[in-house]
Amino acid sequence: MNTRIAVLLPCYNEEATIGAVIDDVRAACPAAEIVVFDNNSTDRSAAIAAEKQVRLVRVSRQGKGNVVRAMLKRVEADVYVMLDADATYPADRIPDLLRPVIDGSSDMVVGARFGRPEAGAFRRFHHTGNRILCRSVSLIWGARLTDVLSGYRAFSAEVARILPVVSSGFEVETEMTVQALFYNMTISEVDIEYRARPEGSFSKLRSYRDGFAIFLQVVHLLRAYKPLTTFGGLGLVSIGVGSLLGLSTSVDLSRPAGILAVTLILLGALLISTGLILHTLNFRVKELHSVITRRPGP
Repeated sequence: MNTRIAVLLPCYNEEATIGAVIDDVRAACPAAEIVVFDNNSTDRSAAIAAEKQVRLVRVSRQGKGNVVRAMLKRVEADVYVMLDADATYPADRIPDLLRPVIDGSSDMVVGARFGRPEAGAFRRFHHTGNRILCRSVSLIWGARLTDVLSGYRAFSAEVARILPVVSSGFEVETEMTVQALFYNMTISEVDIEYRARPEGSFSKLRSYRDGFAIFLQVVHLLRAYKPLTTFGGLGLVSIGVGSLLGLSTSVDLSRPAGILAVTLILLGALLISTGLILHTLNFRVKELHSVITRRPGP
């Protein structure tokens, strides 16, 4: 049986590059269905995609997360490749990303950009910020990842079917990574040659605003998927501070410091209890998810 491959290109005002990217994808993976998801482009991006005779899907809700959600809903395939239309990712590496997914050794393969980035490919602070984020995610979720923000990914139909996506902006890549780790999916990486944007192509990423959104998304995901780590950690800190304060005041409840010490200890106990309850609920959710998504036997 032939493997159905879909290459998904999110696009917003990429008329300078979209045509070349489509040509490169066709050369690298002739059997793939190419689908361009146009997100309210005001230039000729959609027209160029139509001229190239690829499937064009228009997404009216602005934001990359909204586009990714539409991708997973509107396209059926056995294996998917997600690739930005800005010509910064080498389309000729598509076979390398597909191979581990097709042979079943990985559920998701990420094109990691830090192996051989071209000069000027990363804007100021982006490289450092991504490194910090990757190390944090790897430490918290027990993974070995070097690029959680890459927009170059291959993944299986099962990932597309069961992975929830609720982000609306550029934080969607981080969400996809964390969701896959939460559901015990296998993620591997392939080093790619990340390129600088060609002349006439402009980044849509707003460094500070989108960086802050990504940070908030990580905090939200940590709270939602690692509640014992989050609330338990805060609880231990609260109990520790309260205990030190209580020792210094001999827990004299007639003094404000003594009242504060007891309050912090009680708050810490409440936070730890909350973490334990949410951790148990998460475990039950994963059990239910496993049963619902289990493939029927032959």
